[in-house]
Amino acid sequence: MSPQELTRFQTAVHGDQPVTTLRREVELRIESGADANQVWTELAALRAELERTLRRYEEECVAEVMDMLEGWCPPRLYLRPPD
Repeated sequence: MSPQELTRFQTAVHGDQPVTTLRREVELRIESGADANQVWTELAALRAELERTLRRYEEECVAEVMDMLEGWCPPRLYLRPPD
């Protein structure tokens, strides 16, 4: 992940609608050809950083988007890689 993409994830999670905005950023990364497993790993690193800095709300928002990558969500929210 480039520093610019990391900044986009960080900006998304600190915005007014963190889950919606972060989900869209993840969708864009996957649509542009990023591997969903790699994106999940990047989100896990961001989540760990938020946990270390006691940013519980933001950390939970990242966890929710990670669940969408795993399929632990309603089918309409599942972030499926393109076929």
